[in-house]
Amino acid sequence: MIKNRVIIKVGTNVLTNDSDELDYNVINSLTEQISSLKKKDFQVVLVASGAVAAGKKVLPQNNVKDHITKRQIFAAVGQIPLNQALTTSFEKNKITSAQVLLTRNIFVTRDNYDKIINVLDGLLTQEVVPIINENDVVSLNELSFGDNDALAASLSIMLDAEKLLILSNIDGLYDRDPEEKESQLISEVNNIDRAINKMCSEKTSRSGLGGMLSKVKSIRLATRAGVESFIIRGKKEEVITKTVQGHNQGTRFTQQKNVKLDARDRWLLIAQDKTARLQVDDGAREALKKRKSLLAVGIVSIHGNFEPNTIVEIVDKQKELIGYGLTIYSSKELQEALTKKKRLAKYVIHADNLTTI
Repeated sequence: MIKNRVIIKVGTNVLTNDSDELDYNVINSLTEQISSLKKKDFQVVLVASGAVAAGKKVLPQNNVKDHITKRQIFAAVGQIPLNQALTTSFEKNKITSAQVLLTRNIFVTRDNYDKIINVLDGLLTQEVVPIINENDVVSLNELSFGDNDALAASLSIMLDAEKLLILSNIDGLYDRDPEEKESQLISEVNNIDRAINKMCSEKTSRSGLGGMLSKVKSIRLATRAGVESFIIRGKKEEVITKTVQGHNQGTRFTQQKNVKLDARDRWLLIAQDKTARLQVDDGAREALKKRKSLLAVGIVSIHGNFEPNTIVEIVDKQKELIGYGLTIYSSKELQEALTKKKRLAKYVIHADNLTTI
């Protein structure tokens, strides 16, 4: 963990007003708070949504019928005014910023993954604030992060950050729908389990992609890697600086203690093929938890089409996530072994290529 390294993700509904226009007061507050952190020797990475919303204002007559293409066009047009607004605001605080557009497939190849780390580390050591967004114009559904919550969590793991702050349009995680009168804000979560997931809504925000369930799933990975994480109301006054200073402003998710993940473990956590999954029996589950290799005999089912040397998700019989691993066999080879009771010469995933949750 790199002390004083903070990843801040700001959602579309935080950066825009009720008319879905960029809110320059919020943007100025955001950059001023980041400036305050930098004066205290924090390194800050900003993951900023809002390009699509900005694009809709620039190009309101987007008559393309295909929803994905339409969104990509809005993102292409809106990325410029969004970045200009942030860059100008940072300049007022005498901060140099850099735009970095990423695609998920960059993370999949270890060599490319390491190169991105080198670039981002280089920017941070030169006091630059990277403004990061997914490159929606070229990202395909199956090769995308899905939303910027997942991207921010991946970056926090990749860069071995100390804290992850997700700025939302509500105060944090509630024990039920926050619109219900009896709902209560949960100030701290020590373990993200089924009970916590049941509290989360899959409903997305007005202009964004990620709902509370997406945020919590992303945070689960971050805390596994030792990153203390928060969901906070982004438009609340001084919410970033107060949170970083230890004054809890929303929901705090405690990181796993004594985490010793090396660079390979962090890569395995975030570079998996989202469509590739192995379901295993109880015996295999216990073996994997003890960091033992996965054998074909422990596999119950195979999901998705994948080639050898793919990072796959591993779940138990209840479909609870166990971890991720680099398989040496393709989905076709594994399916044949499963249906024809064919014996494979080697383990499916070696213990050295496995990380558990």
